[in-house]
Amino acid sequence: MILEATNNKEEVRLPYKTPIEIRATDNWTYVYDNLPKYNNEGREIFYDVTEIPVAGYESTSQRLNDENDSEIQFKLSNKIQNPLTISGEKIWLDDGNITSRPAHITVQLWRKDGEQERQVQFNELATGYQSFYGQVNSNDFVTQETNSNKNWEYTFSHLHGTEEIEE
Repeated sequence: MILEATNNKEEVRLPYKTPIEIRATDNWTYVYDNLPKYNNEGREIFYDVTEIPVAGYESTSQRLNDENDSEIQFKLSNKIQNPLTISGEKIWLDDGNITSRPAHITVQLWRKDGEQERQVQFNELATGYQSFYGQVNSNDFVTQETNSNKNWEYTFSHLHGTEEIEE
């Protein structure tokens, strides 16, 4: 967890308080105390709490009370990212001319983050991907090979998703 003080979109780190670890034995709570209300220029400091990303979870931070309260409270929530699967099929538009088809094709897994598109590496997949893909180099790009014996179908598994699990 990192504590940030923001003013005019500037981040101020309080090194004696960051980062801290919160455990179940702490009841998943922590209290920051004796924090300054104003910076050296006399401008009020507005605090925010964020969590260092936890693999397999999407974290959100929510302020629970008014910023004018003397005791500010935040709630950090984690939503499990269920491993998703993407499946597809290669469709040949060759009037059934199977003799001109290659013996196999390789399908690459790509992702789009905002405007940026890039190939996905195995180390970006959800935990346990080895059970689906076997032994692979974690820095290699995720690909699947398919052919006529597989009906030209392919599947990518252990992708990070954001579906919520009902508890």
